[in-house]
Amino acid sequence: MGRLEHPQRWSSIVRDLAPGKSSRILSADAYSATCLLLTPDGDRTVLKLTVGDQRRLDDLAAAWDALTLLSESNDSPAPQPLRRHVIDGTGLAIELSYVCGDHPDFESEEDFFAFGATIARLHKITRGKILKSGRAWDVERISIHYTDPALLRLFSKREKAVVLRSLESVAPVYNRYLEDGVWTGIIHSDAHRDNVLVHEGVGSLIDFAECGQGVLFWDLGVAVAETALDEPDVAERRCGDLIRGYFSILPETEPMISANLDVFTAMRCLEIMTWPVSDWTPERAQEDEDEARENISVCVEYLSNLPNLGTT
Repeated sequence: MGRLEHPQRWSSIVRDLAPGKSSRILSADAYSATCLLLTPDGDRTVLKLTVGDQRRLDDLAAAWDALTLLSESNDSPAPQPLRRHVIDGTGLAIELSYVCGDHPDFESEEDFFAFGATIARLHKITRGKILKSGRAWDVERISIHYTDPALLRLFSKREKAVVLRSLESVAPVYNRYLEDGVWTGIIHSDAHRDNVLVHEGVGSLIDFAECGQGVLFWDLGVAVAETALDEPDVAERRCGDLIRGYFSILPETEPMISANLDVFTAMRCLEIMTWPVSDWTPERAQEDEDEARENISVCVEYLSNLPNLGTT
């Protein structure tokens, strides 16, 4: 089975995989879909599918491996993996437990405390663990895109200089953590607010498609950077709540995070600026250029004001 030209065709695949259940497509494109499944008794699960794209197939397989490992813990902050289906030899579907909750409210100290604690609960389980796929995230994952002329042409001379200095600053620190191996393991790698749900003060992470092996504090950098970029007016308070939540589970990390959090938030900014250029096609380049320029402007300003990177 190749590329699905019409997202509505996912419905027939879902019917074959989940007979006796009604379904509602939550999101879909030509290669992937996420569906809500309901039994006649009203029980809910989530089905994630992909067909025809090797990268997304690898992402879904890695997510299944990570969730399976997490399910061995009584304190897993993630959906439970229920079933795995191969689709015509070229696709994959995974069925997961339904997670209740809402994304953290920027007005809520408690929500962001739970946000940070959720990431730390993940790390408490995955520290030192290895994915079956073995895929690892390092600085090269980000820096490789800064050799792409399609991306570089969007930067001013000053912006390029800020990016270069930032990459030179984060790489040795991150690599030291990798070599030391004490705080490495399986990371979510996309632990921003929209991938966290809080219910009655307890958080869960969703969407493990970007998971891999790396330095655990990458996840905290994602959470803090995205919070600061999304809501700068309340960022200082909410980021403080988030970090306090993390320390409530892993207090021994405080010295490392206090010294190096800027490195990990900078890595997220550097990564954001490669979107959507990292998977641009000629057809998308013109359409997405305005978004890319906005990302660059906001992230370069953020990087320029990080005190521990020497980019000011």
